[in-house]
Amino acid sequence: MRVTLTPVISSRDLAALRRQAVDDELKRLGGDAAARAEAAAALFARPFPDRPRPDTTEAVLAALEESEAVPPEASAGLASRRLDAVRALVANTGVEPSRLPASGRPVRRAEPDGVVEVELAVTPEREPPGRGPALGRPAG
Repeated sequence: MRVTLTPVISSRDLAALRRQAVDDELKRLGGDAAARAEAAAALFARPFPDRPRPDTTEAVLAALEESEAVPPEASAGLASRRLDAVRALVANTGVEPSRLPASGRPVRRAEPDGVVEVELAVTPEREPPGRGPALGRPAG
């Protein structure tokens, strides 16, 4: 049997990564709530130089989050952490984590929640006689 893990990065995950990037930039600029509001307003002018600034800090932050690009390393890091969590969980059952390879790059989907998909398949060279592939049903 072959097991393959595929991390799925959801639209909600991407929004959280964008929010984290904006928060990190605001933390870098430092300060209390008033300073944060001023920093957000200054950041808003970068991607939107000709657009009027929204009235509330929350609206400014929402616009900044929407405009933020998610760096590939951020989504790759999230996918890696998810794979590590699944492997650790499975290791607690006695399965060697190295037996759970990833399928390759993470998959992005519009699903609301990120997951790790598990694909199970019987490998042809180990297929029991008289059994069909993948589901273990009798052939024929």
